Amino acid sequence: MFAFAAIITIGLIVITIWRWSPAFAFSIAIYILYAGWTGSFNAVRQYLAVAILFAAHRLIIERKFAKWLLIVCLAFLFHVSAVVAILFYFIPTKKTSAKYQLVIIIIGIASMLSMGFILDMLVNVTGDVSQWQGNYASRSVNPLRVFTAFIPILLFWLFNSRKQIEDSQAWFYVNMMLVFSVTYLASISSAMVARFTIYPLPFVVLGLAYTTSIPKSKERILLRIALIVLFAIFFFIEITKTDDLSNFTWIFEKR
Repeated sequence: MFAFAAIITIGLIVITIWRWSPAFAFSIAIYILYAGWTGSFNAVRQYLAVAILFAAHRLIIERKFAKWLLIVCLAFLFHVSAVVAILFYFIPTKKTSAKYQLVIIIIGIASMLSMGFILDMLVNVTGDVSQWQGNYASRSVNPLRVFTAFIPILLFWLFNSRKQIEDSQAWFYVNMMLVFSVTYLASISSAMVARFTIYPLPFVVLGLAYTTSIPKSKERILLRIALIVLFAIFFFIEITKTDDLSNFTWIFEKR
């Protein structure tokens, strides 16, 4: 069953990246190094839901809400948290202004500051105290994860990629990069809430591929190599230094 789930999850994600990324190898590398691949070993049902949603995400860009709602319902059967993907339909699919992006960031900061209230509200709605007020829910997120979550959108702002992205359909992925980083910021004090960042993660690798599609090939290659190295460092720290993965050993070291 685990093997079947892995084939479906990884298969759908890889095929979708291959179909829509302007830099397939780069996108796959970033997805793996940002723990998208290793994360699926643990949250099997949730990543199945992610894969289903990601594979059907063009329904959002094509503005087919009824069909998207059906896909969300299908993903919901695998993991209840998939219901948040209904909100993805309302993420702009066109170029957004700096004011809009600022509003999203302010919402993220406000959510971060009021996370205690949000968790209390979730307890009242679901009646599940152990889930929303337990040790995992109150565990802080590694600040390094939050920092790396902002790298894609910071690159977009730094390189003024608004002028470079000619494919209008790519703007949905760029806007999802902002959603991803802001969600991480909002959930910095709750690892449970941070798990919702799993859903926009695949879109981030597509957005980053478009963001780094600068005209000069040499600069584009160097930038992507630098990003792969940076995320590789993050990957190494994540699997060797964090408490949950402190018993990790490289396959070459196993006997």
